[in-house]
Amino acid sequence: MAGKKLIAICQSGGEFKTNDDGSLLYRGGDAHAMEIDDQLKYNDFKMEVAEMFNCDLGTIIIKYFLPGNKKTLITISNDKDLKRMINFHGSSDTTDIFVWTEVVAPDVSDMPASRVEQPLSEAVVLVDAPPSVVDDVLDDAVDDTTETDEFLDTSFVLLDDTTNVDAGIDIPTVALRKYAIAHQFAFKYKKNDSHRVTVKCKAEGCPWRIHASRLSTTQLICIKKMNATHTCEGAAVTTGYQATRSWVAGIIKERLKVNSNYKPKDIVNDIKQEYGIQLNYFQAWRGKEIAKEQLQGSYKEAYNQLPFFCEMIMDTNPGSLATFTTKDDSSFHRLFIGPSRMIHLQNVVTVTPPPTRRPPGGRPTTKRFGSQEVVKRQLQCSRCKGAGHNKSTCKQFLLEC
Repeated sequence: MAGKKLIAICQSGGEFKTNDDGSLLYRGGDAHAMEIDDQLKYNDFKMEVAEMFNCDLGTIIIKYFLPGNKKTLITISNDKDLKRMINFHGSSDTTDIFVWTEVVAPDVSDMPASRVEQPLSEAVVLVDAPPSVVDDVLDDAVDDTTETDEFLDTSFVLLDDTTNVDAGIDIPTVALRKYAIAHQFAFKYKKNDSHRVTVKCKAEGCPWRIHASRLSTTQLICIKKMNATHTCEGAAVTTGYQATRSWVAGIIKERLKVNSNYKPKDIVNDIKQEYGIQLNYFQAWRGKEIAKEQLQGSYKEAYNQLPFFCEMIMDTNPGSLATFTTKDDSSFHRLFIGPSRMIHLQNVVTVTPPPTRRPPGGRPTTKRFGSQEVVKRQLQCSRCKGAGHNKSTCKQFLLEC
């Protein structure tokens, strides 16, 4: 099974329908394809799926069907589950993977964490906590205070103890990516749950590592250990590994406000010049689409408001008509709005009168104008031999009769 590669068709946003035989059929939503193998780690796979659908890393649930069984969904929650899924589909080239986003309550309870946990990197903000609070909970001393302070100052947003920390923001992940890009290395999560997070350098043998955990008395996170030494060459920055689509969207969002025609080719050139990262065209295009959605809203959500929009038009304008139609695939087709005054207008039938003069028949002739000096020959009657008339208008013939 070594080296086995599988194309995973990741789907999200749809819903399951139960057939008569009890099997499940997935309809709607978005679908993306990615290539996986038996060497892929679960955390890397989960991170890629989260970036693919632009959702929080700690709120996604990943499931799949066993070959020949469309009735039971199997959950992927660790490296063993991921490897089993690849082994089960060893005779197939593709597999369907379904992704859900779990709604997590913003309040943090004092009770022990449940089985479904939200990662620290997506839930809370690394802060500069008061010394009295830190001393009560830190069992291990920080390895290098100077290096840790420098790390925080150059990458993380510092908050004081009076700041209201929202459990839904993801500043730590953004700050980690900025730090990794600035210092030219790639990182990966070794431990990531609702109580602690451990991040290490992706390069083999590199000792760079950071460990942070939640304070027991607050919702804040404190860095407990950090090794800021890098032995790798940091070449990952040029490949754009850490330059995710969300990161690209955050960089170009302000520029899109000024220039709505910001092309992906220009985005690639600007990111290369300013950050030294070589993006491909698709990364730049996808980042632009995410930034446009953040600025202008989602087209899907806007079209979902059409029924409400039509209903409000007819309620606020009695007698008016507002309706829309869809295509066979339920996509938008056309919208019709008829104000009440236009609906009650009666058609006026008008008849165009016939022309008073008919054009002469036959082939049209060219009118020729002769010289005015030419004296025309007078008519001569063939009956009376008189001049000035013909036999049809001859009065002499009538008198004789």
